[in-house]
Amino acid sequence: MKLEIPQQDASTIRIERIERSLQALKQIWSEAIALELQEAENLEKIYPNNRKSAQNLIHYLAVRRHDIRDL
Repeated sequence: MKLEIPQQDASTIRIERIERSLQALKQIWSEAIALELQEAENLEKIYPNNRKSAQNLIHYLAVRRHDIRDL
């Protein structure tokens, strides 16, 4: 037996999930930027051609601190 969810309720549930996901992504992005700022002195020591890669690594490490499977 399949439980039917009224269309309006299903839409509300999707919107709420999207809003939660957006908030989580904003938090992760904020932490990634904070970590980049925290490591700014070390980033300056990296050869300029490699600096974007180092920033990317810092952002990746910030994201990996979270369980993002539900996002």
